[in-house]
Formats: sequence, C-alpha cells, structure tokens
Amino acid sequence: MVLVVEVMRLMDGGMPRKGAVELVAKESQASSLPPALQKAADKANARKGSTRRGVGKSSLQQWLSDYMAADNASERLATLAPGKIQVKQPETIGWLPDFLAIYRDPRGFNISEAYRRFEKWWAQEFAGQEDVLEAMPSMDAVRRAMKKLPVVVSQKYRVTGSAWRSLNPFIRRDWEQVPVNGVWVGDGHNMKLDVLHPIHGRPFSPEITMVIDARTRFIVGWSLALSENVIAVADAIRHGVQHHGLFGIYYSDNGPGQTGKTLDADVTGILRAIGHRGWRR
Repeated sequence: MVLVVEVMRLMDGGMPRKGAVELVAKESQASSLPPALQKAADKANARKGSTRRGVGKSSLQQWLSDYMAADNASERLATLAPGKIQVKQPETIGWLPDFLAIYRDPRGFNISEAYRRFEKWWAQEFAGQEDVLEAMPSMDAVRRAMKKLPVVVSQKYRVTGSAWRSLNPFIRRDWEQVPVNGVWVGDGHNMKLDVLHPIHGRPFSPEITMVIDARTRFIVGWSLALSENVIAVADAIRHGVQHHGLFGIYYSDNGPGQTGKTLDADVTGILRAIGHRGWRR
C-alpha cells in the first residue's frame, strides 16, 4: 500500500499517473527508493523463489486501480495485503463488460479485431481523461481475462440458435407441450441440517426425496428417510400417486435409490403394481 500512496503523492504534485507509476517501478527495480519504500517493494514480490527486485509497472498500475476502487480503508487493506497474490475474478474486472459489448458480435470478430475496436472506443469514451486513457488494459490483459470466462459466456450473442444451445451445459426444455402429470421428475437430497439420529442419537443429516410435476413445478410427492435408498423413492412416488393420480413418465438420475428392482421389477416392482410402464433415466 505504501507504494500506491507514493504514486498518489507524486500525482498530487502534478505528475501524470503513467509517469508516477513508471518512476516508482523503475526506482524500485534499481533499489533506489527510500529504505521503507524499497522494503515494501521487495516484499511485494509474493511469488515463492522469486529473485526479482522491485515491482513491475503493470502490477503497480493494477494496485493503484484497486486502491482507487475500494470504498474504505478496510477494503484497501484487504486488497493490498503484503504477500498476497491477487487472483482477479472476471466479474471484478471493470472494463470487461465494455470489451464484451464489442466482442459479442454476430460477425464473429476475433480478439485482435475486437481489441482494435475496443481501443478506438476507449479513446473516444475517455477523451481528455489522461489517467483513464493510460490505464487502458493491454491486449495480453484482455486475453487473460477472456480465458477465465466460460465459453457459454464469451460466445453469447456471437452464435445463435442450435449453435448457441450446443454450448450450454444443459438443455432448457419447453414443458408447455407436456400435460399435467405427463412427466414427473424425482431426486433425493441430503438436507442441509443436522438432527439427532432416532437410533444412535448422534447428529446426522436425513435424506429428503421429492417428486415434482415437470409442467407445473408442483411437488406432488415426498418422503423423508435416514439415507438415500429405494424405499424412500418408492414412498415418494406412492405419496404422489395417492394424492395426485397416475403419471405418464417418471424421470430420474441413475442414483442407487432410483435403480433398485423394488421400483421396476417385472412382477414385484411398485411401478408394475400400479399398472405403470413409463420409466426414463
């Protein structure tokens, strides 16, 4: 933090931001800063085994931006803590949405072309604001930020239709065409709480199994059990059928509670007992 304060002191004295950053960085690398500042500069090299002295211009420029973006002294201390390597998340990069607004174009600009357009926009948007103009991210910074984004985020609006849907980790289905009770979806979840076990008395998390109607998102059946098992699933289905009638298709994952013969055995399975044949995993 003392290095950032030194840069701001130089700026208050009339030196441009770029010049102040370059001066402090250069003197830190030459070990010509005052002892207290030089000690801070050497300590700022948080990478284990590093023999480099001082700090680089880009690092100091980023620290200055982080310092100016912080709302209070506590945030500044947390952000610029000595020995802390900053891993910047994409959502905290202030200029990234502006770059994405240019990159996300159906014409499919590559990063180099998008950067040239971004550079032109930056110059026009911040004309006359020298500090901001000097803080424009480099091409390398843009590429690093883009690598951190999931492809489904970076390619949004660049591709459409089936090409866009293929990038998603799931398929959003249109349930409006399915009748009520047409498809039930079931799954078990370990409850996010601890209660006393009814047998041994120690804390444990019970398993709740829920069955929803896909069309209405209404919970048609549920059961509570000591652990995930096929009886709990069968009980949830029983509860749903008892109160809301027979379903068309039951959809589930391949978990141990969903695949037992108690459910779909040819003669003794609960689905056969209620005269049902629809089952999908």
